[in-house]
Amino acid sequence: MLPDNPLSTIGRGLTLGYFRNGSLRALVRALELNQDNNILSTPSVVTLDNQEAEILVGSNVPFITGQSTGAGSPTSDPFTTIERQDIGITLKVTPQINQGDAITLDILQTVETLSDSQIAEDVVTDKRSVHTTVLLKDNDILVLGGLMQDQRTESVQKVPLLGDIPLLGALFRSTSEVVEKKNLMVFVRTRILTDFDDAEQETRDRYNRVRDTQQQVRDPDHDRKQLKSSPLLPPLEEPAGFARSTRAATLSVPAGSVVRLR
Repeated sequence: MLPDNPLSTIGRGLTLGYFRNGSLRALVRALELNQDNNILSTPSVVTLDNQEAEILVGSNVPFITGQSTGAGSPTSDPFTTIERQDIGITLKVTPQINQGDAITLDILQTVETLSDSQIAEDVVTDKRSVHTTVLLKDNDILVLGGLMQDQRTESVQKVPLLGDIPLLGALFRSTSEVVEKKNLMVFVRTRILTDFDDAEQETRDRYNRVRDTQQQVRDPDHDRKQLKSSPLLPPLEEPAGFARSTRAATLSVPAGSVVRLR
């Protein structure tokens, strides 16, 4: 189990932990309030038992795979072949529901970004990934961390010509060095949807959260003025006879149940 303040336990190496019956929304809110943290993405996906689900948030970037020109013909146009590759945040999960309300979860999390490196002429990417299999209970929050990345950048500013003079040129130039450390933390929350009532209630909760976020953005005091004119989702009315489902602490999960990850 993680302590009351999980933000203070981040260190080097792969970190594994979990919250029992925690609130992922409150945890994300706590991370947002910390100025040293940046929320990359908060995806949500639904999948069947023993079926892989994948979600990608990013771009499709072209990479040059080859170049050629016509032999013996100076007027031939060069021929370039490219291959497109998905760059961004990728989450692949495969759940297996067991007896006793437990879930075996196979997780592959990848974060890939375009690098600023000038070593190669082609596009260079920075990639961080974690692949693990864990055993969780329904409504637990899994924490994966320790994917460290250290980046050191050195820049030189100088007066043209004068900064290149040997010895005396040091008076006309300055060197600065920036060291940046990044630690990728992944939070995964599992929930078993046993019937249509659970699925419908989860859909309504997600819909209402999106609508609440839209209302906050449209608030006159909100700083994102470009989003205030966006259309607002209509309120979702509950059908007659709809009731929130209640579930026992221990549940025998039937075959074909659905697992929601968020």
